[in-house]
Amino acid sequence: MKQKIFFLLLFFVSFTQAQEIYNHTWYLFQINVGGNDVPISYNEEIPIVQANFTQGNPDFFETSACNYYSGDVFVDVNQSTMQFDIDCTMVVCANPNNTDFDNAYSYFFTENNQDVYTYTTAYIDGPPGPDEFILMITKPNGDYIIYSDLQYYFSTPENALQNLQILPNPVTQSFVIT
Repeated sequence: MKQKIFFLLLFFVSFTQAQEIYNHTWYLFQINVGGNDVPISYNEEIPIVQANFTQGNPDFFETSACNYYSGDVFVDVNQSTMQFDIDCTMVVCANPNNTDFDNAYSYFFTENNQDVYTYTTAYIDGPPGPDEFILMITKPNGDYIIYSDLQYYFSTPENALQNLQILPNPVTQSFVIT
């Protein structure tokens, strides 16, 4: 009886983990290549970086930055692994500030794309913020990408300050931003 319960629990966890990948639009949260975090470019050319997994035979993956990446993804829920067979456009970023980011993003999916990646999903209970699912995909060399099912805005033109004053100047004990 214990073996049947364990098998059903294992099947449920595996099935649930797979569904977590497919039932979300994933927004890029962090990319680390060669042990270094790569600044994510968000601007007019790259307003958002999202990824989607679609179930099929085989499963399908798509994402974009300056370039569009799409192709087959082979997910093994029992081993928590995935393998990508990705094609990408060969567009040069119009904004030169996006080039390093786009190159790192491209490298993650296309360099040694026969590699078997591992993945982990996690659920973060929201309070004080909303509930969140995280998807972390790791290459064998340790490079990783973290996606969230929440869209974070690190900066937007609407929140940019054109003029900033710190008073008093020089500051002694406290200051006011105006």
